[in-house]
Amino acid sequence: MTRTGVVLEMTDSSQLIESHRQADLTITEVPARNGGLIGDLYRQIWDPIGGGGRNSWTDQEWIDELDQPGVGAWVARLDGQNVGMAETGQPGDGDAGFVVIGVLPQLQGRGIGGDLLSRLTRRLWETTAPNGRATTRVWIWTIPDEHTHTIPNYLARGFRYAKDDADGTAARVGDI
Repeated sequence: MTRTGVVLEMTDSSQLIESHRQADLTITEVPARNGGLIGDLYRQIWDPIGGGGRNSWTDQEWIDELDQPGVGAWVARLDGQNVGMAETGQPGDGDAGFVVIGVLPQLQGRGIGGDLLSRLTRRLWETTAPNGRATTRVWIWTIPDEHTHTIPNYLARGFRYAKDDADGTAARVGDI
């Protein structure tokens, strides 16, 4: 099956519309050596919807991915239970992005994803890349039919479709 992804972006931190903060939600950065935890959460989130491109990754592949400069891994916990995850990247060119972000299927639709997205978007705006360069754009790549809440959540947080300079249509990136 071929599915086309889209890119959404913010070009100024003032565009962020933060969601309701979940009082008991904690978000913790996870060191690369805990890549297996990120991989387990990834599979729990994406297996029920037909999988993602990283479902077969080994713990070592996750560790290698997360051990790159500017890459961060995050776990969201609610009442001490792991409920979501994200991988972010700041390569040092002014762009900062969400490589993956998700919430366990049984907890989707409760505002956890909006809070996770809001907090990490704020962090990306406030944190410089390893080379010291400030963020000038925060982006996220997604599949429109991944989940009914995905794109509405991103748009509600202030993200907008990235524009293609040639024809003004929403940027389309990669078929999977």
